[in-house]
Amino acid sequence: MKPLYLFISTTRFLSNLPVSFAFPTDVGGSSGPKSLEKRLWLADLPPIDPEEPPGFYKQEDQGAIDRLIKYGDTTTCVLSLFASSRGNIGDENRWIGWPMGNEMYRYRGENTCKNVKDLNKNLVNQLSSYQVKGHCDCEFFDGENCENSKFMATNREDDTLREHGNNDIIESYKCWTAVHWEDAKKCYVFYGPKDLKNALFGAMLRNVLPEVLADVSEVHLEKPHFQTTIPPEKMVTKTARGESWTCFSIDTTIQVESIVVTGCSCIFYLDSECTMPLSSPDRGVLSVGNLGWDDITSPGETSSLSVLRSYACAPPYGINRYPEFRQLPPAPG
Repeated sequence: MKPLYLFISTTRFLSNLPVSFAFPTDVGGSSGPKSLEKRLWLADLPPIDPEEPPGFYKQEDQGAIDRLIKYGDTTTCVLSLFASSRGNIGDENRWIGWPMGNEMYRYRGENTCKNVKDLNKNLVNQLSSYQVKGHCDCEFFDGENCENSKFMATNREDDTLREHGNNDIIESYKCWTAVHWEDAKKCYVFYGPKDLKNALFGAMLRNVLPEVLADVSEVHLEKPHFQTTIPPEKMVTKTARGESWTCFSIDTTIQVESIVVTGCSCIFYLDSECTMPLSSPDRGVLSVGNLGWDDITSPGETSSLSVLRSYACAPPYGINRYPEFRQLPPAPG
């Protein structure tokens, strides 16, 4: 079986993949970080200043939408609007894009009201599901020009608008940058053997671990593992150029076969200085973690994660697929 992740040379990366990278070091002052993922973008989009938020909605945009969804779990705000109650990206009545622009589309959408009819006229009073992810908050209204607020969302997907009485009424929205540092107070990173996740789950089910996961000494594995707690104040480092994400080294004495992250989002790198993110055509940059639990395990006998040398973490972004902290998804079997 081929490794899940591989590093691609610059030439092959630029010629074969629909993405490219730049590497800023700024965090963005007191308002929060600008880019944890080192500014991932779609290379086939022209660098223009659009009048509308950059995005897709036509059927011929499907390939670009697939890539956007695939590479979408970053700090950059991504909004998806669907007429379908199940968030079907194949639905013609949809809009998926960046409500505040991105590194190629310099749209000034910060806290800017946008009418749904200007994105896709077929979505007006037809919205049944949505998704918001990234370092942003979005507010939705049942009138044009952001009149009559109905609800807000942060790193959330919802296909139950019908049940909540908000189905087929949304006509406008606005989004703004929001880095929820309060959600990063319980950031934990674990890496080690493949059975690490099940061992953690088992320890918590036995009530061995305290609620804040302060000590995993009772987690017994045949192979060594690593765990750390990263408080918000440790996520950022001040430098002569300002602030940057703190780069943490990976213990090379530990065979990394799986990674478990909860309460934050982390990017993993091939070098010791957090400048070369591990990536693949299937998933893009290796980002693990959200407000709840997230994990990744190398397939096959040979670990493709053993090449990792560093990582950097930020307040959580992305969709929380599992409950927070003590409540865990059921162990296999």
